[in-house]
Amino acid sequence: MMPVTLGRLNSNVEQLRQESNRNSALIQRIKNSTTVFTGDHEALTLLFNDRKMFVDTRDHGVSQSLMLRGVWERDVTDVWRSVIDEDSVVLDIGANFGYFGVVACPLVDQAKGGRVHFIEANKDLTHYIEKTISSNNFSQKTVVSNIALSDKPGELVLNIHDMHWGGSWVSDKSVKTKRSGFHKRYKVEAMTLDNYTKEQTKGRVDVIKMDVEGHEEAIYRGMKKTIKNSPNLKLMLEFTAFAYDDPKKFLSQMQKDFKYLYAISKGNPKLVLVKKYTDINPHFRGGFVMLMASQKKLT
Repeated sequence: MMPVTLGRLNSNVEQLRQESNRNSALIQRIKNSTTVFTGDHEALTLLFNDRKMFVDTRDHGVSQSLMLRGVWERDVTDVWRSVIDEDSVVLDIGANFGYFGVVACPLVDQAKGGRVHFIEANKDLTHYIEKTISSNNFSQKTVVSNIALSDKPGELVLNIHDMHWGGSWVSDKSVKTKRSGFHKRYKVEAMTLDNYTKEQTKGRVDVIKMDVEGHEEAIYRGMKKTIKNSPNLKLMLEFTAFAYDDPKKFLSQMQKDFKYLYAISKGNPKLVLVKKYTDINPHFRGGFVMLMASQKKLT
């Protein structure tokens, strides 16, 4: 039997201490979180900005973070809040449970033309979004659209994953990386973003968040008129390089359409100017990087 040395004993004690600290921190988060379970896998939780939000407890992504911390991707949230003005017309594309749209709502003023559009293809999620909007009295300044966006009108197949109940995938490459675990698939009607803004906002948009699990490039191809008609547009887009046919070409197109392109630095609400494709490499997390495109310089 190998003798237990003092160094090894100290190492074991340190490991136990670290594990104990992690467990204590988790318990403290749970104790301090303000979440009420309302039954049938539904919970009502309080966000960091004191707004209420309904989530589904089966979701292992956004919902868990919101129930424990009241925030999702704090660095991205801080940048998102900084680009929204009182009169902003805001689109939350791939709204999921509606987190970014709900963060935007208190910042816009309906009397000054401010409005928030929640666009979500998963029909099982719009139910939660509508309840959240009602509970916060945001109905007069919001629009909820249960549609998919793409580069042309038609039908798409939506894939819902067991572990990420709040997410859905249209991109074939994104689906293949998950391989299994999709508990539901159904067809959804799709339209272009240009047609959506023509019908809903008279072509003008000020701020867009686009996070659609690898389908961003297709939606982007269908928003050329929206970019042209929106000189103040700021676009926050989750860039999922592996899901695109030619990610370098896609990034280059964004640089042609916008004067400034930034990456949101990991773990820090800092915008880093992107001049070439390799500039985004240090900022990838989990296979994606959050980009911010603008016609005006941002700080």
